[in-house]
Amino acid sequence: MSSFNEKFSSYTMSQLNEVLEDDEKLSDMVQDMEEMHGVQQSKETTLVSNRTLAEQNLDLQPRLEQRKETLTQRYARLQENFESFQLRKSTV
Repeated sequence: MSSFNEKFSSYTMSQLNEVLEDDEKLSDMVQDMEEMHGVQQSKETTLVSNRTLAEQNLDLQPRLEQRKETLTQRYARLQENFESFQLRKSTV
C-alpha cells in the first residue's frame, strides 16, 4: 500500500479527480502498481497449484471407483452372511 500512497501523494486534488473520472487511466495505474504484480503472481501460483491438485485427484479417481466397487461387493456379501446367520440362529 505504500507505493499507492507514494504515487498519489504528489497529486493535486484536481489531478486526483481527473484520474477518478478516467476509468482507463485509473485501471492502467492500478495495473502498474507493485502490489498488483504481487497479487497477479500469487493468483498465477494458486492457479498452477489448483491445476496440479486437480490432476492428482483425477489420477486417483480410478482407484477410488475400484475401491468403492469392492466395498459395495463386500457389504453385499456381509448382508448375505448376516441373513444366513439369522436364518441358522432361528433354526437352532
